[in-house]
Amino acid sequence: MMLGLFTGVYISMAMTNIIDANVRMVVASHLNALLGGFWMLGVGWSLQWWGLDLKKASLMAWCLIVANYANWFITAVKALFDVHGVDFIGSNPNDIIVVLLGIFVVVPSFTGCGLWCWGLWKDT
Repeated sequence: MMLGLFTGVYISMAMTNIIDANVRMVVASHLNALLGGFWMLGVGWSLQWWGLDLKKASLMAWCLIVANYANWFITAVKALFDVHGVDFIGSNPNDIIVVLLGIFVVVPSFTGCGLWCWGLWKDT
């Protein structure tokens, strides 16, 4: 959550052209950090109804931590290159962002969220 708040400084620097970055992507990075923090708070609160062992809980926690920090950081960096990183287009900066988002955001997010859902379902 704190990183999201500090990213507000990055937004103001991008908006005033102190840093040459895509302002909308910087705002997205800011929101990624804040919403990721709320997501992890919600997951933590829901663990009282969880039915999985400590090993799976640890895997889920690490997946969500990696995904949330990576989503904030990669989005903040891609704003500097003004690339979206949603599809391979033959541009090295964009294609590198696609791979990084896939490895550090998409896969851990699906794994962590899947374990979270499984844990809640298993307890019922």
